[in-house]
Amino acid sequence: MSELELQEGGGESHSLSNPFLRRVDIFFTFIAGIILFLMMVMTSLDVIGRYLFSAPLGFAYEMTQIGMATMVFCALPSVTLRFDHVTVDLLDNIFSPGFKAVRDVLVTILIIGACLFLAWRLGKFAGRLLDYSEHTSVLEFPIGIAAAIGAGMLTLTAIFAAISLFVSGRKVKKGTAQ
Repeated sequence: MSELELQEGGGESHSLSNPFLRRVDIFFTFIAGIILFLMMVMTSLDVIGRYLFSAPLGFAYEMTQIGMATMVFCALPSVTLRFDHVTVDLLDNIFSPGFKAVRDVLVTILIIGACLFLAWRLGKFAGRLLDYSEHTSVLEFPIGIAAAIGAGMLTLTAIFAAISLFVSGRKVKKGTAQ
């Protein structure tokens, strides 16, 4: 039995059958959801304060920027584990299942390379931001921390993409994808 199995109803999204990977997926989804919820509460309080009391939250703009970046980076490992990337399948019907399986492996390798490159560059940038003590103007939150979180999440995403190559159950056998 493969570690990932196709969800009911078709499609390319996978539900995780491995208990450890399922817990990892739930953890990252939970963290991204909490960040999104906190951004929603903060935005609501900012709007209420702005229009009812003429007292907006001065830090809302900064926290929305940092929260959005952190939420997206925290969701990437989960999206990668479940193969839930945005895809365009306009030409899928004209290719054989074997070609699709090879394409999926090549795309996963490209994802690994892109994530590792971006993690390396973002990590270097985070180091510079921390060295120069760059921070937001209102809260004085160190921007390098958000960049370092992004670099770490991109590294985890690359690791999970590599794991997906071995546990996805997508194997090329006699020209067909299984």
